[in-house]
Amino acid sequence: KRRADEDVLNDNGTWNRMEVADAPISSEETTNDRVPSSIFASIGVPYCIVFGLMAYLLQYNPATSLDGKAVTKTTSRSYWTILGYALYVAIESFGSIMVATFWSYSNSTLALHEAERFYGIIIAFAQMGAIAGATMVTVHVWSSITLFIVACLVILLHIIVMITYHRRFPPLFDEEEGHTE
Repeated sequence: KRRADEDVLNDNGTWNRMEVADAPISSEETTNDRVPSSIFASIGVPYCIVFGLMAYLLQYNPATSLDGKAVTKTTSRSYWTILGYALYVAIESFGSIMVATFWSYSNSTLALHEAERFYGIIIAFAQMGAIAGATMVTVHVWSSITLFIVACLVILLHIIVMITYHRRFPPLFDEEEGHTE
């Protein structure tokens, strides 16, 4: 059913007709909307620094110290509480921002038929990673400090993989069909 022209409201508060593209999108328009692979480095490197700093600071916490030589005289309980909140914010924001970045990159570089083919596999591996990561933390496979260092290494590996993928498989534009292939 076609909507009447009066059914769509524009920015000025008046009802207006919505414009619909009836021709394929030009390659100039699509390249402007692509998310560059360097976005992973722009987001990942600062988080690596934050997580590395957290691992360094946690070695002085009596509850997480690896060698039992934590400094308890110079650090107060409120210091560790503030560090805990900062750690929580860093972990939660990283999870949200990096997932959104990955899907933005994927949506801007994959054609519909590629998305239908690969998104299920990507989601399956992501869920297995989430289960494995949560299990490692719960079972205490490694110490908290070691897990932060492993997280930094995984983030750096992710950056390398995404940039290598982008260089190896650059998105190509198919003008006849109006999508990337």
